[in-house]
Amino acid sequence: MRFISEEEVYLSEKKFSLLKNLPEEIKTIMLGCDTEFLHNKDEAVRVLKELSTLGKDVSIITKLSLNDNFIKELKEISNEMSKRYNFIVFSVSIPCCESSKKWEPKVPNVEKRVNTLKRVSEAGINSMVAIRPLIPNIHSHEIDKIIDLTNPYVFGYYSGPLYLKEFDDALLSKKESGDLKLNIEE
Repeated sequence: MRFISEEEVYLSEKKFSLLKNLPEEIKTIMLGCDTEFLHNKDEAVRVLKELSTLGKDVSIITKLSLNDNFIKELKEISNEMSKRYNFIVFSVSIPCCESSKKWEPKVPNVEKRVNTLKRVSEAGINSMVAIRPLIPNIHSHEIDKIIDLTNPYVFGYYSGPLYLKEFDDALLSKKESGDLKLNIEE
């Protein structure tokens, strides 16, 4: 297994210079879609401050619980960006509720993520919920519960894929994968 260094994850000067040359058609920079951008909050703030000068909107997604100081810094960056007619969209990933301990054993629980979402929203930062990854055997009542818990704090929802190396990956038992009744071409 290869571990990724912080230097590879966060923005180096070389990477930032590439971002400065993005075509005008690219309006949004998305952070943390398949990683945890906010793992090192100090580095995340540094990167956000740099990105806020590029004239692009910034989308952040996390599963982490955030403290009030970080939310305050995020709001300050958001305020600076809005002066240039750009914005931050903050998303929390919540793919399930009742089964979250099974699917996400090492991340903050749903209640903590909803609380973070609430506080970010109350700070005046546009917020969304990412129902991702979209887990194939999650019941619709769990999706309904996510919406019930988060609706007051968000302006929208989106979903995303679940990546498996093999279809019968350990995430799904043989019975669960068989219950999906999918036609898989080999």
